Amino acid sequence: MKAERLRWGIVATISEPKPLVLAFMAHHLAMGAEEIHVYLDDVDDPVAPILERVPQIKVTVCDAAYWAEVFGKRPSRQTRRQTINATRAYENCSVDWLFHLDADEFLHLEWSLEKQVKSLQNQQLWIKFLNVERAFVAKDDIGSIFDGVFKFPPDPENPDVEYDTLFEHPLREGAFSGHKAGKAMCKTGHEMSVGLHAPRIGPMTSRNIPPFRHAGCGIILHFDGLSPLHWAAKLLRYAAAGTADAKQMVGGKRLAQVALVADLYDDLDALRALHDEVNAISQENVEFLRTRGHLADVRLNPASAIATWFPDEVVDLSVEAFDALLMPRVKEYQYLISQMDDWV
Repeated sequence: MKAERLRWGIVATISEPKPLVLAFMAHHLAMGAEEIHVYLDDVDDPVAPILERVPQIKVTVCDAAYWAEVFGKRPSRQTRRQTINATRAYENCSVDWLFHLDADEFLHLEWSLEKQVKSLQNQQLWIKFLNVERAFVAKDDIGSIFDGVFKFPPDPENPDVEYDTLFEHPLREGAFSGHKAGKAMCKTGHEMSVGLHAPRIGPMTSRNIPPFRHAGCGIILHFDGLSPLHWAAKLLRYAAAGTADAKQMVGGKRLAQVALVADLYDDLDALRALHDEVNAISQENVEFLRTRGHLADVRLNPASAIATWFPDEVVDLSVEAFDALLMPRVKEYQYLISQMDDWV
């Protein structure tokens, strides 16, 4: 008898330029996602009617009426909105397993999810996927927002002193500028809340993380900024939320990045230089990482998937086109920061 196919899906709360949104959707649909529950954080997001034409994509526009129904009002912190939306999708989806991803995170598989799930023990309710982080190579001509190399996170169980020394920086963890907490694929049908990186038994405040297994079948490709300007925009968005909310959403070296970006908020050249200092890697260091096994041998080009799933859309994946779409958001964040006393 033929084994029943694993039914899996994704939930994401999104407010990003169209090229990234369509790339995210198309990539995962091409991989076999049966449902993508997308919660649009921008009530006027022009991508909504495009997504609604695809049956597998379940679109929710997070307008005032939505938040009044599910929470009473719109939470000020984006991380809170993400967990509420993810848990709501978890409770209402019809798939067997559900990923909670951001729009800048792309699943990459070496072997099947079905085989991975068969390896689970009875009490294991989720699978933790390691995330790697993309970096641009310094002085390379950047063509696509998906160019670059992917770095593995530092491994505390196998320290590499030379690596630690080479990449030591007050704004990074090793060669990582973003998170290294991984992402969860959760078994549906249980009383769980779905967090940013792990589920909880009961409400998020319970901190009761159920048993899990580390994924061997694949990784999450995390783009900590699809372009240098996008990296700055992510941090400007945290800063524009104000000091109190920013400290609730991020901490440690990420919060230090936010504070510095807030200080440089109106100087795009300085923000680009900061990105290159923190995120770009020299060709020499690329070779060092490769020889030490710190680079993932993977590339991502979603152009073909986009053409398949959104054949009527013209999508330019160049950094120049992406940044042009991003600039109105950047200007909005810059204005909000300029009106604050706590950052400037």
